[in-house]
Formats: sequence, structure tokens, C-alpha cells
Amino acid sequence: MPRGVLVCPKIRKAGLGIGAEAGKCVLTSGSGEPLNYSSIGIKGGLIAGVESHSMILALNTDEALAKFTKGDREWELGVDASVAVAKLGAGGDLDTTNLKKDIVSFIFGSKGLIGDLTWEGSRFKKLDVE
Repeated sequence: MPRGVLVCPKIRKAGLGIGAEAGKCVLTSGSGEPLNYSSIGIKGGLIAGVESHSMILALNTDEALAKFTKGDREWELGVDASVAVAKLGAGGDLDTTNLKKDIVSFIFGSKGLIGDLTWEGSRFKKLDVE
């Protein structure tokens, strides 16, 4: 059972040579109020087009949740080797070897057309919402 779940219902990505992506996310955990985050990312390399997708990050350990929510209010994806991407196999089966990692990313619902062979990083920043 994950200790926290970050839900990003729509992340938009676009670029031509250099690209960017952005979206709004909500973190829920076993205690406290949901926390709002923004997601931004910069891409460089070969990229052309526009796309949107949804993403869920499952924070499976107390340490992963604490690292994500620590006091500096920002966290980077793509720098941390403990993040695994859950992938569906050809028969629709989930690759369960990755589900045991500290942080697992599920990306789904892609719409649009984009050619993307890039290096990238995404940053999540806590938002103050009243």
C-alpha cells in the first residue's frame, strides 16, 4: 500500500527542438490535508509536436514520502535512480518487478502527436492554496 499518491490529471508537453511540460498535481497521503503541486519540465534534444498525458506517482515507503514532502518544497524526477516506470506488457500485464521500488510512476492517457528523443527532468513544487 503506497504511503502517498501524487495524481497529475493532465500534463501538457510541447516543443520544437527544445520543449517544456507543465501540469497541476495533488498529493494524498494517509494523514493530513491533500497538498497541491505544480509540475514543470524542460526537455532538450530531438522533439517536435504537442501531447498531453496523465501521471500517477506512488510513493511506496515512508522515506520516499518524506523525501518528496521535505521542507525545501521542491522535488526533481529524473535525478533519483529509485524512481521506476511501471510498464504494461504486450498482453496488458503489469511489470510487477518495478512495483516494489520506492517510487513508481504510471503514465497513461496520452493524446496528441510528438516525436521525442530527449534528455529531461521534471520538478514538482508545492503550491500554497487557501
